[in-house]
Amino acid sequence: MIGNSPVKVWRSQKEVGKLLALSGKIISFTLIRLPPLGFEQQAPYPLILVKLETGKMFTGQLVDHKAEDLKVGVEVETVFRRINSRETEGVIRYGIKLRPVQNR
Repeated sequence: MIGNSPVKVWRSQKEVGKLLALSGKIISFTLIRLPPLGFEQQAPYPLILVKLETGKMFTGQLVDHKAEDLKVGVEVETVFRRINSRETEGVIRYGIKLRPVQNR
């Protein structure tokens, strides 16, 4: 039996659409070298704290970047990307990640 059906996963992400196409600036970052279960294939990866144009703070993974993009003050935008997949459940999770604006 599937622990979380795709329908339950999707319904739990009702707010995701409100985060699409927003931009902001990196205010802090770190490099994740020892990731949690399910993210081993992505390590090492940058995790950034962003102040969005709405004034809210958002933490997410930086994607589609060059080494010089990982610094405070770089403008980023939210994008919809694959988060991870659970082999045992056959569910691929998608969500919000961030990418530098100049790398569109």
